[in-house]
Amino acid sequence: MRPMLLKQLLLILQLKWTVCKRFLIQVPFPYAFLLSAMALLLGYVLLKIDIPVTWQSIAGAIVIQFFLCSRINYRADKRLFLRQYRDLYPLSVFIDSFFLSLPFVLVNGYLWMTAVIVAFLYSALDLSARRSVKLRPVLPSPFFMKSSYLWHAQQRYILPVIWILIALFIVIAYIHDNYNLGIVVLGGGTFIGFLATIMETEEADFVQMYINTKHFITRTLLETLYNTALYLFPLVAALFFLFPAERMVTLLFFPAVLLINVQLLWTKYAFYPSAPLATVIFFFGLLLQGALSITLYGIIIVPVYTVILYFLFIKNIRAIISVYEKRL
Repeated sequence: MRPMLLKQLLLILQLKWTVCKRFLIQVPFPYAFLLSAMALLLGYVLLKIDIPVTWQSIAGAIVIQFFLCSRINYRADKRLFLRQYRDLYPLSVFIDSFFLSLPFVLVNGYLWMTAVIVAFLYSALDLSARRSVKLRPVLPSPFFMKSSYLWHAQQRYILPVIWILIALFIVIAYIHDNYNLGIVVLGGGTFIGFLATIMETEEADFVQMYINTKHFITRTLLETLYNTALYLFPLVAALFFLFPAERMVTLLFFPAVLLINVQLLWTKYAFYPSAPLATVIFFFGLLLQGALSITLYGIIIVPVYTVILYFLFIKNIRAIISVYEKRL
């Protein structure tokens, strides 16, 4: 390794560590404790999972790692700054991609090496920049209410594609009499699509264009519930009629996704404008609620968690809009 490249590597690592420390300082203490506990629990679960090395598991690792790498998105000014120095931009992308591959270490060493190779190719081929300039058509879709400002057109293009793929997999699941395939694909596909759509970041002007706090809360909640229900209804109805023996599970899936999307919305704006903080808290909050839902007493905590999240959401939105009103 060239001395200059090694120096750049050390500087990048030092910069990322500084940014990480600032991020950790923003996390409230109860959440910091919760996130630490959930991280240890997740690490223990990954360590105990026994996944054999097959072409299916390798393909799964490639898809997961590529999806994680595709979430790395530098602002245009940051990309221009890093490109002023040779090899600095792909090196920075590779470091981020490499850290995202570390959970595979706990699962299987070969799968981790596969993830590292994907990370290297993603950064070496500069796929992040190619993705940023790629044409993304906005497909006309019946799954959204008109004037649905929250469900941004920039990410909306993936939702019809995911919907069609889910529908195809449900047909395949019916042909092979495999309900688990259908419900897993439905859950995973909708989760990825909704996460990418709702969590798309925007400037504070987007929030401040609403008349007042009540209008923003009402409008965003209505859009989320309405669009989610329209999107899921045909798919859930298909599973409901094709697999009558599992109708109760299918019925429970519908309100569960509605609740998850509402919590996703409130988490995003409760910790706005910090998208990384909101994403981390949402994922670990989801894991916590999943663990609590196993017991009868734990289910009681889920509404309490949702109410607390709602008040944090209201508090932050009121602060953002009040700042705008003071400027006027």
